[in-house]
Amino acid sequence: MAVALPLIIVIIIGVGAGFVLLEHQQSSPSPDYYTVTIHSMNDAAGNPVILHEYRNAVNVSWDTLYSFLLSDDTNNLSYIYPSFTCADFAEQLQSNAEAHGIKCGIVGVYTNIGNHALNVFYTTDRGFVFIDDSNNNNTYANITSLSNLSLVPQASSEDYVAYIQNGSPYGTLPLSLANQFDYQYYVNMSSRYDSYLAQVNTYNVQATAFVKAVEEHDEKMQSIEARTNQTYQAELNQEADQLVLERTQLMEQSASLNSDPESKWLWREPSGGTAIVMKVDVYW
Repeated sequence: MAVALPLIIVIIIGVGAGFVLLEHQQSSPSPDYYTVTIHSMNDAAGNPVILHEYRNAVNVSWDTLYSFLLSDDTNNLSYIYPSFTCADFAEQLQSNAEAHGIKCGIVGVYTNIGNHALNVFYTTDRGFVFIDDSNNNNTYANITSLSNLSLVPQASSEDYVAYIQNGSPYGTLPLSLANQFDYQYYVNMSSRYDSYLAQVNTYNVQATAFVKAVEEHDEKMQSIEARTNQTYQAELNQEADQLVLERTQLMEQSASLNSDPESKWLWREPSGGTAIVMKVDVYW
């Protein structure tokens, strides 16, 4: 928790010192609902972001928030620039959460390569939790494709927990892997993923070599010598047996890699390189 403390301080000071300016605008005849226009934060189309506030919304436990996120479909929406981008995802999730009685805010993250919007919840048992639902335009890092034995990207639309610390890279983890919410946990998981990725790269090299060996074997089988020389035929049969064994071993490796929890990790590399967090604004 020592690593995450600077972030919490930034949030408290940022809001308390008035760095976040909100203009309340009553836009609904219902006494239980109103909107707040954030004039200092715009979406990609240049429109101010709007908070949808429900007076009965409260902070809830992590289990309650987790159940809500699993049932909410914001993460399944399509990222379309500039009509529906990260700020729109954040606004949609905030509105949905508040309508379900869960207090939710919007976060503006300013980095060295651009700005980003996401959501924040304060859970009664786990503290601050940041959710980034605009990841669904990306892909899983590695998922097995049995057709060619290599590990290739597949589409993802899972909710992602965000990890934010001033001066450090902006990071995300799939909801299914996010068991803790302090930044050090993200650092530790990143190390695990690096190890996993090294195994995947080794596997891909082996799989590529295997495919080439099969192609070469098939060419040999079509040769005149293979049809006329019994000794050569026997050698090719032994080679074929070895290739079958190698394929079995590769299939076992791919199954193991594919079942590893890290195979569900989205390695999110922002456009332009690693995003280093420089400033965080929180709007409730």
